[in-house]
Amino acid sequence: MNNSKKKVALLSNIATDLIVAKLCRKYDLYVPDGFDTWVQDVISTSSNFYRESLDAIVLLLDGTEARKWKNSDEGFERLSLWKSAINFVLIVWTPFCFIKYFVNSNFYNNDRC
Repeated sequence: MNNSKKKVALLSNIATDLIVAKLCRKYDLYVPDGFDTWVQDVISTSSNFYRESLDAIVLLLDGTEARKWKNSDEGFERLSLWKSAINFVLIVWTPFCFIKYFVNSNFYNNDRC
């Protein structure tokens, strides 16, 4: 049987197990090994990410993680890594596949909920 599923990379800094369980029915998914390892996977051209023939890349980031950063230096360093990795994805992969990214940056905190 011919595998007609599209090959999609799901890159994220959050746990994606529930999303993967749903998407794997329709797509052949590439998900980096380990929690929040997407940056290393993208920046290291020897990673498995670069061995894939991808049809699409979905980047799902939780920007609210910034609330946990200890200081502005940690935040600057982390955002610089994200920016580098995102630029890598856009520069290297845009000619070859569809790229969609979502960043949750809702910093509103309602302790009553």
